[in-house]
Amino acid sequence: MRIFASAVILTVVNTHQSLARHVRRRPFTARRRLLKPTTVGSRGGRFSTHKTSHRYRIRATKSMTEEEQKQRFSPAPLDATTSCSDYTSALKVHGNLTDAEIDQIEKKHPQTKSYDVSKEIVPRINYLKFLEGRDRLGDEEAKEFVIRQPQCLERKFEIVYEDVKSGYVALNKPFDVRLDTPRGWPGKVRFTPKFDGDASCEDFLASRFPNEHVRFCHQLDNATSGVLLCALTKKAAGVAAKMFRERRTKKFYSAVVFGWPEEDCWTSRKKIGKDDEDETGFREKVREDELGKDCKTEFEVLKRGYLSLEGKHWNKRVSLVRVRIFTGRRHQIRVHLKDCGFPIVGDAAYADDEDTYRTFLHAEDLELFYDVAGVKYDKKTNKKKKQAAEVVDVEKIESSDSSDEDKSDEVGENMLKLHAPRPSAFEDIISETDLEES
Repeated sequence: MRIFASAVILTVVNTHQSLARHVRRRPFTARRRLLKPTTVGSRGGRFSTHKTSHRYRIRATKSMTEEEQKQRFSPAPLDATTSCSDYTSALKVHGNLTDAEIDQIEKKHPQTKSYDVSKEIVPRINYLKFLEGRDRLGDEEAKEFVIRQPQCLERKFEIVYEDVKSGYVALNKPFDVRLDTPRGWPGKVRFTPKFDGDASCEDFLASRFPNEHVRFCHQLDNATSGVLLCALTKKAAGVAAKMFRERRTKKFYSAVVFGWPEEDCWTSRKKIGKDDEDETGFREKVREDELGKDCKTEFEVLKRGYLSLEGKHWNKRVSLVRVRIFTGRRHQIRVHLKDCGFPIVGDAAYADDEDTYRTFLHAEDLELFYDVAGVKYDKKTNKKKKQAAEVVDVEKIESSDSSDEDKSDEVGENMLKLHAPRPSAFEDIISETDLEES
């Protein structure tokens, strides 16, 4: 009897150990059935574990037919359907504008003539018609919106940096353009364009690099324009992700805000977290409780004046501000500026401005240290290693090395400096004199 009991116990122990080894080796297989779908969807998809859902997505992709995969991953066309060859005929055919109305547009915004017909003008008009159909333009029609603020017709994709050897490409992202398209699950196709010409940054990069798997190294809001770093290789993406994670980057933005700040320079260190009062779950807010995350944002006023854009906010006091963020929290700049009393012009979520054609926030400069060329560097100082004859102050390095401290000022020679020029509209819409008095 004792021998039988011992055998049973030994069998149970061996089974338990075998199951434990199986879970350690293949956690996805052992735990997949325990995962429950979420209602909103997590970063990785419908399941709450990003790594697990990513593996499931790979297996699901392999089980799809070639036709389904092609439909799901094929990029959307950048050009909208049109028979027009010049901007005048495009505005007449697609925007229902008269010659007199087109003359008004040329006087307000002469750059309209330089916009591409099929890649900019027609897609933007289609976008406005899409918003009009959903009552997103208020009492205004798409045609009236174009006449009032013709700057809305711009949508230029531009490569500002390209180095295939290092594996990096930088894009000047247009405003109101998505980064990548949502990924579907088995039985679902890729993102369906909402209107003719609805293209994302992913679509543009897929057209430029058809044989490459381009990865986004960081995020920009749909409404934000500016420099966007992308990686052509897995190694390059990993190096960039490490730099962002360790905060060894410099990020500068330009913004046009309501009001005139009294100080020329100031810093906000208020914590940011979810806005529980927002039923949509979109907005963030300043919160000092345990749910708030540490933030740091620096501001510098470059110009003060009056808004010259035709609309509800015409002639209001506005300022052009240079912004540097040391942390990458969601909506960090928008929340901090609102908290300071200077919300961004065109920000529907935080400034309640649905009258302006865009959110005036632009990612202008991005700098980060990278080691794609195999240069040896000191991981503490982020600088190239000195020669043996040169003495390094180790105590100073160790005292300044902190996981919570920003290290972006400690840069070496091997810097990747990216620049997306500030749109001319950021200064053109600011008048130095009061428009009512002039």
